[in-house]
Amino acid sequence: MKFINSKDDSGNEVLSVSGGPKIAFMGKYAYLRPNDEVLRQMIEYAVTEKVAIERCMEDLKTLKDEEKIKNYHTANKDKDTGKTVEPNGTRFLVFTEIVTMKNGKPVTINFNDPNESSEKML
Repeated sequence: MKFINSKDDSGNEVLSVSGGPKIAFMGKYAYLRPNDEVLRQMIEYAVTEKVAIERCMEDLKTLKDEEKIKNYHTANKDKDTGKTVEPNGTRFLVFTEIVTMKNGKPVTINFNDPNESSEKML
């Protein structure tokens, strides 16, 4: 196993292991960064999932109740709060959150917040 020290395009330190993901830093916080091929595939998954969500939202405008698929086109209950939430078809199922930096600290953005509308989460 060989370790390689370098810097990314933003000047952040990157420690990589040959043949594996890189250990990168957001400020002082370390995270694993997959290689570019894996990142491109993840982006493709996210784009495809967004298109499916938009399609479901459009379908909901025209489908009759008897045409709706239970738990995909119909409302659900949030398991933690018991609140009624929008259909699963209008929510991200694979990419449910992302971590970004705010004021020098990592912040998690939840794409499935039951208190927010599906449209806002897009």
